[in-house]
Amino acid sequence: MTIELARGEAEELLNILRMVYSNHELTKIISNRLAGDVLIEFPPEPVEEKPVAEWKELSTAEIKALWNVTKKPSEFASLLLAKVKEKNYE
Repeated sequence: MTIELARGEAEELLNILRMVYSNHELTKIISNRLAGDVLIEFPPEPVEEKPVAEWKELSTAEIKALWNVTKKPSEFASLLLAKVKEKNYE
């Protein structure tokens, strides 16, 4: 839970705490926070890592079959890319 205070409100709270707890650790922490120090530092939230799918390669026979369909490098590249996408992004 986070409570946000304007600087004036925080200083007023600090003055009240100083009157009640003249040498309490909390007043030192708040004083340091008003001076710019971090009051409480929370660890970053854990990032969920998505499982990585295993890459499915094309066999030599599949590559040769694609080449035999066209035998044109530009068309072969397109067929090859389409086949790889088909196997890996189903």
